[in-house]
Amino acid sequence: YRSIATDKAVFPRGCLAFVKTKMPFLRGQAISDQNFDSFALDQDTGGAIRSAGRTDVFAGTGPEAELLAGRTNAEGRLYYIFVKEPAAVSSSDGQAGTSVARSAASPKYPTLYQGSGRKYRDD
Repeated sequence: YRSIATDKAVFPRGCLAFVKTKMPFLRGQAISDQNFDSFALDQDTGGAIRSAGRTDVFAGTGPEAELLAGRTNAEGRLYYIFVKEPAAVSSSDGQAGTSVARSAASPKYPTLYQGSGRKYRDD
């Protein structure tokens, strides 16, 4: 469970995310839902994924993965992790500055984004 699919009109393509939900796990002959907290990459999209409230978690390939994938239907939380621009710092002479130069073309991103239907950029 390291890859997710989301609606790319809402969520950023290829970004690192943190998923917190319940997922089915096979233990012997029994399948049980267990808490699942993991980092994943947002690498895919799909025909049924058309809103901020829908994310698919890739379960792998083969018969076991197919069995588990057909049983995923739980609410959860989805967080995106972005690099935060350094805040302005004051030097000893009272002049404001930044520790890293910012390119005019670089976008401004929040440090952490929890999916809730909002666009992911701070435009």
